[in-house]
Amino acid sequence: MMKIPSSATFLASAAVVLLCAGAARAGGAAPGDASAAPDKISGRPMVDVNGRFRIIGQTDAQSESTCIGRVDTPLCVAETIVAVEARHDWKLQDIAYGKADPKTRKPFTASDTMMKIAYRIVSVRRFAPYDVPAERFNVFGIKAGDVAIYIETCNATYKRCTQPSLNSNISVLARKGKYGWYAVSGLGRPQDLTNPLYNSSQYWHK
Repeated sequence: MMKIPSSATFLASAAVVLLCAGAARAGGAAPGDASAAPDKISGRPMVDVNGRFRIIGQTDAQSESTCIGRVDTPLCVAETIVAVEARHDWKLQDIAYGKADPKTRKPFTASDTMMKIAYRIVSVRRFAPYDVPAERFNVFGIKAGDVAIYIETCNATYKRCTQPSLNSNISVLARKGKYGWYAVSGLGRPQDLTNPLYNSSQYWHK
């Protein structure tokens, strides 16, 4: 029999810094929602509450993100992951995953100069100590202080995106490390780790 989480469990989950995915999709934030808090590097809200897509191209000048390749905040890491997907820049990927010092980043020459990816940050969740799943369910190795960011993407090379592409979502799990924030998981991880409403058998299993 499936165990239904108690109301106390839901209240505890809601107490973490959780930015409502539904609010982002609907084009607005819930009253008092922390999604209005700006990222300290880019100066913009962590969640794209108006639902519009931003663009990342083959150069930083062609991109709306102001912190690709930086590791100062979880948002910068998430946008760097999207840039890796758009550019296939493997040195940038090493920076995103904490394997290389961001100071070693060099100019990148793209093989596909036209490729653009549209993206929007749907939801963000910071894991408090009491919010980390039990060890037997913690298949993603989540730790207290980790930040999960759920992103919808769309190929914007030849069109303006208004909806995400099928099976194109990215879930980034960011953690503080040697150089700053880095992605524990990112590309190829479609599960929405920001969602507190799944029970453990649905949420934490691959």
